[in-house]
Amino acid sequence: MPNKRTIVVLASLLGTMTLVSSLLMALEPGPIAPLGVLRLTSLDTQANPGKLLFDTQPAVLDGRWTDIVIRYSGSPTGSAATVSAQHEAQGRGGLGDHFVITNGKGGPDGQVQVGYRWRAQLDGAHTIGQWATHFNTHGVGICLVGDGNRTPPTDAQMRELLWLVRQLQTQLGITPDHIYVEAGDNVNGSTPRLFPLARFRQQLLTPETR
Repeated sequence: MPNKRTIVVLASLLGTMTLVSSLLMALEPGPIAPLGVLRLTSLDTQANPGKLLFDTQPAVLDGRWTDIVIRYSGSPTGSAATVSAQHEAQGRGGLGDHFVITNGKGGPDGQVQVGYRWRAQLDGAHTIGQWATHFNTHGVGICLVGDGNRTPPTDAQMRELLWLVRQLQTQLGITPDHIYVEAGDNVNGSTPRLFPLARFRQQLLTPETR
């Protein structure tokens, strides 16, 4: 049977270990924002991609989103994971875009990767500069992997981008004049040189065609 001195020593040791564990937990960095695991294409025959797109928690609220901001990652390769790592390093809390569309270099060509911000209906962190507050709060952020000033988007990227934007237009009532295409993450009217903007805008839904 342990004597009183042994009990006191053990109790003191246990208390010290508990204190050290608490300090270590407090000093640990916060958790990295989770990546979305949902990956879609409009050609998916195993599920209804349009329905899955709006299967969010919480549900999409009327009037929540008024704009769509399409931007380039600025890198020739990548995916939601690489953009998320970049944004995490910049202090944006993980993937700032709601969607990422890959180009076959880092992810399947034309795959729509759904970020955690869209699935949880959170503000984006895809825009910086003068209009950041508005476009992060009210704009759906779509990132195209690539550099639109050096290479054009792939055919699959354009197909899936148009499908995604039309789905968002139909569900959210967003008109073409509230859809922006940017070279980077600053909404300043700098359209990527090799993005087929005229053809893209011709295929957007208008109030008459929705």
